[in-house]
Amino acid sequence: MKILPTLLLLAAAAAAGPAVAQTTTTQTDPADPTQAPGTPAPPPPPSAARLAEFNRIDTNEDGRVSSSEHEVYARSLFDKLDTNVDYKLTVDEIMATPKRFFRHVSAGVGGMFGGVELTLAEKIQRIDANRDGVVSRDEHADAARAKFREMDVNSNGELTPEEFAAGG
Repeated sequence: MKILPTLLLLAAAAAAGPAVAQTTTTQTDPADPTQAPGTPAPPPPPSAARLAEFNRIDTNEDGRVSSSEHEVYARSLFDKLDTNVDYKLTVDEIMATPKRFFRHVSAGVGGMFGGVELTLAEKIQRIDANRDGVVSRDEHADAARAKFREMDVNSNGELTPEEFAAGG
């Protein structure tokens, strides 16, 4: 059931090649007579890595990631990082695999927290709501829910592969 949409997305990405812009614009494409003036251009297709991650999260294989599927994914990410199983992430635990943690933290231009790109310490502080120096499981879950809402641009409670890739 997932194979056809996946193949279509990969084929579209391959056909687009390097000419696909990495940013979304609000300019009208003169070659597209169906696009209303001032509407956002569609996002580029997701990369193969993002699509693979999306498919791992989409456990019921319906081509969408629900908020509950995203919550399970966020919890499993937290559990992998929490090496001493104390339900808190210390800076040392986060920095043991920083890419895994920080790739999922929205904190930059146009991101959930707005402003310029934040330092690693600032990103941790944004999630550490009670400022005790660690990220609890509840704080991480709250940040994951906020991230889901940010990615769900049409507010329908589900993420498409494109929404996930743009914000994931």
